[in-house]
Amino acid sequence: RNLGEIPLILRKRSMESKHKKAYIVVQLHQEKGIIFVVIEKTTYAPYYITNTTSLDFKISQYGTNKWFTVKKGKNYPYSWLDTNGRHELIIKAGKEFTQLNIDIVSSEKKMIIKELKKKIGISVTAKERSRFVTITEDTMDDVCIFIKF
Repeated sequence: RNLGEIPLILRKRSMESKHKKAYIVVQLHQEKGIIFVVIEKTTYAPYYITNTTSLDFKISQYGTNKWFTVKKGKNYPYSWLDTNGRHELIIKAGKEFTQLNIDIVSSEKKMIIKELKKKIGISVTAKERSRFVTITEDTMDDVCIFIKF
């Protein structure tokens, strides 16, 4: 019987400025009262956030209050801090923010940053066991309609 699966990013801090990372999936199985722990190395992080915009974004898992910066034009490997918590990502730029469940493939959100006159699109795709969150940018010409999902 499958008891669950947890994707993780292992980070090793070294004396150098670079941090070494390994992506693994821990699976728990039970068979006849015996619990098996299977650790599998994977190619990709559980989540990748790609920021193709000219803006820096702050991200946080809902309920953790721990923020990370995804710099403009950069990729950021990500794993949930609280695996039992809500799997919603808060994405923030300036005073504006939105929430997105990044476990749902093909989900999309629009975010308008009025102070910068920017319209941001956020989409989720999948490859193997990983989810890829892509943040794109458009400029606002006149009036935009904000559709909330």
